[in-house]
Amino acid sequence: MSRRILPIRHILFPVVVGLAVGAVISVGTALVAAALRPADGWPNILGAGPAQSRGVLPQFRVRTGQGDVVVFIHGGPVYTSVTLTPLWVEDAIMDDEQRAAGEEYWPYPENIRPDVLALFGHPTRFEIPLWATRWSEPSKEEQIITTAWGWPWRCLAGTERKFLVWKSDGASQGTRSEFSGYWLHGSGPAGTRLRQLPLRVIPAGLAADALAVGTAAGIVVVLGKATLRRVRAGIHRRHGRCPACGYERQGLTLGALCPECGARAPAATTGDEVLHDSATHERAPSSRG
Repeated sequence: MSRRILPIRHILFPVVVGLAVGAVISVGTALVAAALRPADGWPNILGAGPAQSRGVLPQFRVRTGQGDVVVFIHGGPVYTSVTLTPLWVEDAIMDDEQRAAGEEYWPYPENIRPDVLALFGHPTRFEIPLWATRWSEPSKEEQIITTAWGWPWRCLAGTERKFLVWKSDGASQGTRSEFSGYWLHGSGPAGTRLRQLPLRVIPAGLAADALAVGTAAGIVVVLGKATLRRVRAGIHRRHGRCPACGYERQGLTLGALCPECGARAPAATTGDEVLHDSATHERAPSSRG
């Protein structure tokens, strides 16, 4: 007999459900990570300070049509923060000595010293992540800070843009911030309150997370069901019942079809294998009226 082919909906439904569950778990993980690892550096909702971040790459500068931009990427297992500093804005508050020092502190990738590269594992790619917010055209931001959360890939992000504030005499008196992609609660440090959660979805990261988490969850469910089925079959067999459905087989010969479900009992009772294939095995009439 030919093997029965499952309807397409029986295949698509578990896949869609798995991806949806994976997406929900990924978003939830990112939100919890953002609550426990706030980007503003102040204590989290539990009162504990943020974890120490580490540099992903050494600070470097890139060439753009408007001028050079300094890139600083750091983070931890569940978040990554990218700070972009347009130097054509920063130049307005730097003197010649600071500009000269900046060329050493913020080198182009090809000018980074070998000992510095060794501290970061000798990276070869110096790129701004695609999910990081860029500067406006023309840029007036002093810094653009984009922080993304999620695991294993970043799936939610928020951005803070910092602008220089000038006095009437032309001197700088600090910065002001504009936020996008965040749910904000209050302003400034707020003790142990929940202050900001990212809302901007990173499509590629969410899709990758949903696929990875959904696949892992599906594998766990399939293995769990298979293990449970084998354990239940072994219990049924030891008590003289049909391994597949638990029907009482007392009085039936070894190898006879189960009158309840049509499964053929194995010739020996030492193994745990259940010979039950509705598509390839003959089924006996049900004993129920």
